[in-house]
Amino acid sequence: MPLPVPTSLAELIYQTGTITLTNGLAAFTGSGTTWLGSADAPVIRPGDWLVIAGFPAIPIDEITGNGAGDLVHAWPHASQAGVPYIIIKSSFYRVAGYDFAVAITRAVQSLAAASIVHWFETAPPDPNVGELGQYGIVAADGAIDLYYKEDATTWVAATQNLGTRLTGGIPFNFLTTTTDADQAAGSVWLNHASFMSASKLFVDNAAIGGGAVTAWLDTFDDGGSSGNRGHVKIVNAADESNWMFAKVTGSIVDKTGYREIPITPQFIVGSAFANGTAAELFFQPKGDTGSASSSADVAWTGDISPSSLSADQNDYNPSGLSGAAVIRHAASAEVAITGLQGGADGRLMVHANVSAHVLKKPALRLSSSAANRFAGSDIEIDPGMAGLDIYDGTSNLWRPFAPRLKPLHLHSHPFTIPHQPVVYGDWSRFPWMDPYWSFTNASGNRTFYDRNGVMRYAPAGVLRFDTDWATGYRGVRTEGSKQNLLLRSNEFDNAYWTKTGITPTADGATGPDETVTADVLTEDGGNSVHGIDRAVSVTAGSSYTGSIHVERLVGTRWFVIQHAGASGSAIAYFDPATGAVGFVGTTGAYTNATAGVRPLPDGRWRFWLRCTIVTDTTVFVRYRYAQADAGSTTYTGDGASAMAWFGAQFELGALTSYIPTTTATVTRAADIFQRSNADGALSLSKYTLLAEGMVDHFDATVVLASLGTNDLTDRASLYISSLAVPGIFVSDGGVTQANFALNAYTPSTMIRMAMAQRLNSVRGAANGTLQGTPDPSNTVPTIFPLTIGATSTAGGTGSLLIKRVALWPRDLPDTQFAAVTA
Repeated sequence: MPLPVPTSLAELIYQTGTITLTNGLAAFTGSGTTWLGSADAPVIRPGDWLVIAGFPAIPIDEITGNGAGDLVHAWPHASQAGVPYIIIKSSFYRVAGYDFAVAITRAVQSLAAASIVHWFETAPPDPNVGELGQYGIVAADGAIDLYYKEDATTWVAATQNLGTRLTGGIPFNFLTTTTDADQAAGSVWLNHASFMSASKLFVDNAAIGGGAVTAWLDTFDDGGSSGNRGHVKIVNAADESNWMFAKVTGSIVDKTGYREIPITPQFIVGSAFANGTAAELFFQPKGDTGSASSSADVAWTGDISPSSLSADQNDYNPSGLSGAAVIRHAASAEVAITGLQGGADGRLMVHANVSAHVLKKPALRLSSSAANRFAGSDIEIDPGMAGLDIYDGTSNLWRPFAPRLKPLHLHSHPFTIPHQPVVYGDWSRFPWMDPYWSFTNASGNRTFYDRNGVMRYAPAGVLRFDTDWATGYRGVRTEGSKQNLLLRSNEFDNAYWTKTGITPTADGATGPDETVTADVLTEDGGNSVHGIDRAVSVTAGSSYTGSIHVERLVGTRWFVIQHAGASGSAIAYFDPATGAVGFVGTTGAYTNATAGVRPLPDGRWRFWLRCTIVTDTTVFVRYRYAQADAGSTTYTGDGASAMAWFGAQFELGALTSYIPTTTATVTRAADIFQRSNADGALSLSKYTLLAEGMVDHFDATVVLASLGTNDLTDRASLYISSLAVPGIFVSDGGVTQANFALNAYTPSTMIRMAMAQRLNSVRGAANGTLQGTPDPSNTVPTIFPLTIGATSTAGGTGSLLIKRVALWPRDLPDTQFAAVTA
């Protein structure tokens, strides 16, 4: 359907007053400006573009007042005081439904008006329009094609993603030499060891591979003025977040075998390049004032409305997809589309969510074929909203059109209520938080899983942005203090372990951390048990959990975990082919046995067994093979059946993340994740607190989020008890003001729960409904700091994955209060 272009200039831009920017700072200020407007209808939004005459446009990160805001990065140019400006109102946050596409139209037209991107009605583009390195868009017959200006008169079909870069990169190797003399072919280097002190950039006349680039290099001084010919960018090819940016400030000098380019460095992002770093060289000419091309309408035609979805879709291929440009998604529940068929280089696809439920597009999900997956971060499209993807034929992925997003504005929940929260964090997509958050943990090598299910190790003092690979849930992992009682946790060939009927091969297979550090244990041909044992001291009457990562390599054996002592045992069987838990049982003074599995990619599993050891003070932790579920662990081996083992753990209480050990036991310190009241945001006499998270295993009560002191003197908490019952707790001056339960919780699922309090009113809600019995008589405690998970003295020791938290400076009305947990 055709999408009209705005006819009013005020719809497209804001230019009232003046602006002041300071070199090296992201913050900017305005005079005579009204950027914030109201909380419900801000005039300027994150993602709108700031344009100052003579400088490249920069997107806005946040508006903090009618005359204050922040850019997405520091202003890299000379300071500007009280100058005119234009803000292009093209933020994707301000639009809904098909207006999303209108915003893209506005943004592209704005770039065309600045002669950065040229817009044509017919193909091929006019060879007399545009400069080398610029892009052209042809919008005709319901299609959009992208072209790249290869030289002064030639447009070629573009193969690079417009959302990734606007000029083609030429491959070189960066050298740290500062010699003004020819170097090896394919080299770039500077005349100073420090980039910010350099005044010359040297570039060999040939790129990597031998291609001559002299004609391209000689265009660097064709445009602009003597003090600003354009900008060069040198990007680390292995890490695109590491780059150097400089202004070309004079004429190119033809040296023997190389070119000398006078530069004024602007800034460097990341660390200095090492010698031999593979790099890409980009150039954006300053250019002369040009004329904009056509302002024709853009149309996305070919809508399809597939049948309503009720379950997640892998490799989604609805009828009519091959000719569609817009998919109108209907759903009877919250569903995820993990991949979309029909990808072809440059193909655009609009996803319009016409249902009443959130539509998810998780990134790089292995359940869909590689060529059908979505790149970037996990995306949620709220009801009534739309998203746009372009297919990248080079990497064979669908890539979302999106600027740098702030968590507050990606999800629509904050805008369905009359007031925005004073504190908001959404860690399911973004490792971001405001500057008043702090995190403390002195332990290194704390494990977590990235979005692809690969185990990673967090150093001391660094948050773990964890992923539950089976469900796709992502967030911050917080845990209480725990100790792995096993030594040599990943050295099964070591004499610490007693081995019977089995042969270990150290570092014989790839482990869950994608390094070759898993041991391969192969059963022998004898008639015996086939496994390993280790005695561990325990406290009688306590509950313990043993776990290990396993991948079947050869054969059909089952895997067995057993905790055994003088008074009895607990045992669990696992099928490494499917991850199924088989027989689980106990004998003697071993009780309350439970077992489970955490799925991981590539046929790997983390198996665990928990039980209460009633009387024994020494227990043998056993890992063994069996021929079948509930079968004997004593049998004649085949000399070939083998599995890869990684990361054994035995801990007091519930299962937590893996703690590596070598020659001694290791204790992981508790995670302390808090937000202070340094900005006064928590000085409230009434409030609504929302937390969304998942608890896998319980030792005791687990607190999702709490307000108040680290003890129970002044505290308001959202918690889940050890019996898996969510609840609300409030204490003021050490006196309990409220403590009531909500509906039962299913472990390892996400829960959204909230509490609202003012004087003589405390209410609770979870998963879209008001729950519990409100308390009509209470006082409001001092509610800072805000804590996620455990504190130093309170909060439980379970394993918590926290996805989202929000705090409003009022107690929301019932309808809105329930809605924020839906």
